Amino acid sequence: MCGIAGYIGLQPRDPRQTLINFNEAIKHRGPDASGFWHKDNIGLSHTRLSIIDLSDAGTQPMHSKHNLHLVFNGEIYNFNSLKKDLTNQEFKSHSDSEVLLNYIDQFGIDKTLDAIEGMYAFALYDGNDQSLYLVRDRMGQKPLYYWHEKGQLVFGSELSVIKSYLGKNIPLDQNGIALYWKYGYIPTPHTAYKNIFKLPQATVLHWKQKKISSKTYWSIPPVSENSQIDNILDELNNRIQKSVQQRLISDAPLGVFLSGGLDSAIITSYAKESIEDLKTFSMGMNDKSFDESADAQNSAEQFNTNHISKNISYEFENDLKNIVQHFGEPYGDPSSLPTYHLSRITSEYMKVALSGDGADELFGGYYRYLIRDKMDAFSKIPGWIRNPFVNLLASIKKEPPGFYGNSFIKKLVLFNNRTDLLSKSKYNIAPIVFSHEEVKQFSPDQEEITEDPIVQYADRYQQLRAPHQMMWVDTMMYLESDINIKVDRMSMAHGLEVRSPFLDHRICELAAQLTYQEKLNGNNQKYILKQAVKNRIPQNIINRPKKGFGLPLGLWFQTNLKQYFEKNILNDSNGPFDIAPLKKLWAEHQSNKKDHGLKFWQFCIYKEWTKSL
Repeated sequence: MCGIAGYIGLQPRDPRQTLINFNEAIKHRGPDASGFWHKDNIGLSHTRLSIIDLSDAGTQPMHSKHNLHLVFNGEIYNFNSLKKDLTNQEFKSHSDSEVLLNYIDQFGIDKTLDAIEGMYAFALYDGNDQSLYLVRDRMGQKPLYYWHEKGQLVFGSELSVIKSYLGKNIPLDQNGIALYWKYGYIPTPHTAYKNIFKLPQATVLHWKQKKISSKTYWSIPPVSENSQIDNILDELNNRIQKSVQQRLISDAPLGVFLSGGLDSAIITSYAKESIEDLKTFSMGMNDKSFDESADAQNSAEQFNTNHISKNISYEFENDLKNIVQHFGEPYGDPSSLPTYHLSRITSEYMKVALSGDGADELFGGYYRYLIRDKMDAFSKIPGWIRNPFVNLLASIKKEPPGFYGNSFIKKLVLFNNRTDLLSKSKYNIAPIVFSHEEVKQFSPDQEEITEDPIVQYADRYQQLRAPHQMMWVDTMMYLESDINIKVDRMSMAHGLEVRSPFLDHRICELAAQLTYQEKLNGNNQKYILKQAVKNRIPQNIINRPKKGFGLPLGLWFQTNLKQYFEKNILNDSNGPFDIAPLKKLWAEHQSNKKDHGLKFWQFCIYKEWTKSL
């Protein structure tokens, strides 16, 4: 895993210093080595985290004998088998990057993209026709941002690269910011800045003669509601096993993130077959409703792993600054904070970790999928009856500041709120933090959303049964634009590479052929996955309730973060928010009338981000 950056179509006053600045902006992604190359109007730079071939021979940029130049971030898991296809090629290293470069040199980029298996983002400059290719992997695990204006293009693994070139006062994109307030993150291809974009998954962008074009080189097959797969349990098991085995290839130490849940247990069970002294990692939390460390320890004992678990003491102001800095734009998923610290702990022992990300979206692991059909029935009760009744119950029972899954009233309020949103638009199927009406109260000048990629995907999958539609919108948007970004940015902040076996494209293709009933069987979530692994995973792990990787924000904004929020948000009359409506939310939260912890987190993130503008 590494960091890549570069430019084309422009001639900086000092190309060398420009590329050095790029590498400085992403040095945390590649602490082992760095390099750059430039000629005329093209420049490429690279920071290296050595995973395959730890020698200097794997340093980038790499150059082929036919005038191709490459900077690569990620892993090609099948590079050894691809190497056998190559003829008349000389290799200076044992790295996957050099195999990729020579494969493109011999077979062309289209055939190469069909052949490679992995997670990656790379830039390839063809000196023969002075064109540049930017490429991102099939499921969008590795990031790539680009700025394009008047034929000039700058790209990088993180927004910080482009910011180092453009400097301060970059024009903001109001649509991107509006998307942040709605979802708590900014869906691909948008960012918070004008003319800066995330390259979508499975996309090739081609720059030539100051013009850009793009195409999708792979897509998930049409999602089915009629399964036609023989021996589905064996096939699913085989694909997971092969995916895990591929991702164990490393010349650097490798471990596994192990929570108390099913997905990481599956990854651990397969990894343990190949690594006798397998190290697994988890972290504990003081709030027991969110803490999975005891369950993780129990799983580790059942799989006989060398388990490392630590309790975290958060330093909130420094933590906020660090995570906002690494995202480079507003990103409000609070699980970024524990992911940041879990990655820090793991990086003290390992350079590579496997995770269970992707299984919830592909196989139906979220609670919201279960309740989606029930919302249609609940919505038949008129809002003027339903809302006062729910509000009355909430005022009597109140909302305790803990995990929502342990609270009937929290689940009821959430259920009712989502029912209201669906009654306003059939496309409101993703979790929404703020409606536009709410945003206008504390930010009166905020413009409405003009382009919403999540709505576009909801429309694309509207022929599916409603919960299945939700799963695939999450797979194509939430997974790429929230989960993958979080895992990449928080792990690479500590020079740790995280690999996700469930995101192997063959597993995703198989999931597309499964019916809704095979994923959600009554109230049994991830049914097909549980059936596939029931002979290798203990039943107590399979049957554990899902907790997720959240934070006790409700409690924190009454204790640890109370003073911080009052000082930095409520008492800042010159800040970006209208304070009066925020004080009303604050009073409701402090009296336990409503838990607004997630909303307050969005304010903190946004405010911290504005300091960098």
